[in-house]
Formats: sequence, C-alpha cells, structure tokens
Amino acid sequence: MFTYLKEQQPGNTEDSAIQWNFTKFLVNRSGEVVGRFEPKETPEVMTSAIEELL
Repeated sequence: MFTYLKEQQPGNTEDSAIQWNFTKFLVNRSGEVVGRFEPKETPEVMTSAIEELL
C-alpha cells in the first residue's frame, strides 16, 4: 500500500519520499489516489478536497 500511494501521488520530492509520518493520502471510491497532503497543510485544505469527492 505504501509503495502504491507514493507512486500515485509522488509529492514534491524527487524520490516521492514521505517526509514525516503524518502525510495523508486521499483515495476516491474507485480506489484511485486523488490527493496527498503533507503534515503542515491545514485541515481546511483537506476538508474541501474531501467534500469535492462526496
């Protein structure tokens, strides 16, 4: 799962590394990874992305 998530949403680093253990991934109902949120991103950013999928 870890490798799949990193491949689908590589993030901002060249090697798609997860910078810290609070990186979050957003997966839609079809199992597609549609978002990646780094630890410093605000809950409001995540909330709006989740609401778009509902």
